[in-house]
Amino acid sequence: MEVSRVDAKQIREQVKERLARVRVPQLKTPAAKAVYVAAVTTIFTFLGCWAVLAYQGKPAPHARSTGDEKFATKAAQGGIAEVRLGELAQERAKNEAVRKFAQRMVEDHSKANHKLKEAALKEKISLPKEMDKKDQATYDALAKLSGAEFDKAYVRDMVQDHQDDIAEFGTEARTGQRDAIKEFAAETLPTLKGHLNAAKDMRLAITKPAVSSDSAAPKKANGKQSGKK
Repeated sequence: MEVSRVDAKQIREQVKERLARVRVPQLKTPAAKAVYVAAVTTIFTFLGCWAVLAYQGKPAPHARSTGDEKFATKAAQGGIAEVRLGELAQERAKNEAVRKFAQRMVEDHSKANHKLKEAALKEKISLPKEMDKKDQATYDALAKLSGAEFDKAYVRDMVQDHQDDIAEFGTEARTGQRDAIKEFAAETLPTLKGHLNAAKDMRLAITKPAVSSDSAAPKKANGKQSGKK
């Protein structure tokens, strides 16, 4: 054990030597003491402020966690609404393209809802089982419509919803703190963009004025030419 005693002795000597280097200097005049105290105070004040600012620049762990939970909750409610609205559109839509789009919404968002549940389970986040009041109000309003009137209202709602969803999912994919929720947002984002493009194309198709049969049919040439006797 002789080696350990020597090592310990060397360490103690090194510590004493370093402490000696930072020993408070012996200041003889009051002016020198005042300057020294002011300098030390300034340095420690600066370091303290820097530490506070550095801490404030980072969100608290609880705040980061709350942001992921809020996103997951809203995404779950939105996903449920997309499925319910898609099922309603398959019953009430007049346009075949709208019905096919609604079927796609039911299938894609059902899969996304399942993935979100798995991600939330990993992160120990409880998810709602119903859509929020805003989406419920939209559902109730659309349930009173049918035919072409329903088609326009449903497609208009799909465009707006997916624009909002893309913005929220994009933020979570960039800044999310809980890995499973962040990955879910990033993986779902391309699907949402595809839905938005399809909804915009469908909106143009159903709002385009229909071409009448009279205007579409070519005009027959008149046998009599002007000025011909």
